[in-house]
Amino acid sequence: MALPKLKTALTSAATGLALVATPLGAAHGQQAELQQTSVQMLPDAHRQADSWVVGHPDRMAVAVSIGQSTKVPTETLERVLRQDFAANGVNNVQFYYEQGGAGDSVVSYHSDEYVWGPYVLAVARENVPQAASQFRFNQRLAMN
Repeated sequence: MALPKLKTALTSAATGLALVATPLGAAHGQQAELQQTSVQMLPDAHRQADSWVVGHPDRMAVAVSIGQSTKVPTETLERVLRQDFAANGVNNVQFYYEQGGAGDSVVSYHSDEYVWGPYVLAVARENVPQAASQFRFNQRLAMN
């Protein structure tokens, strides 16, 4: 059950680890490998995200480079980031994935005007409010 792991992760966060990373790693932090997923791995997720938002200026894209040391399943990562964007007023988010190299995964947030990041997973969530706020501001300006 994930609750004991979540409790342990929250306790660790209180003693100095970043709490913002807890939901991405707590439920699956004990797994040794990235789980097989149904997401399509692209040669260049960032290029795809940039191209897509140009054609969809009312939406945001998230480019994810999956590092070899990442233990968080892509489904969990996507679910948590979608929830964070929704909580910050952005409901239309498209995800693009690529296989990264050794090390941690990184994400970047794309709109038709800006790219935020890349951010390692440990700080990716804490940067969602800033990206969402700027995106919403730009949307309001575009309406005028």
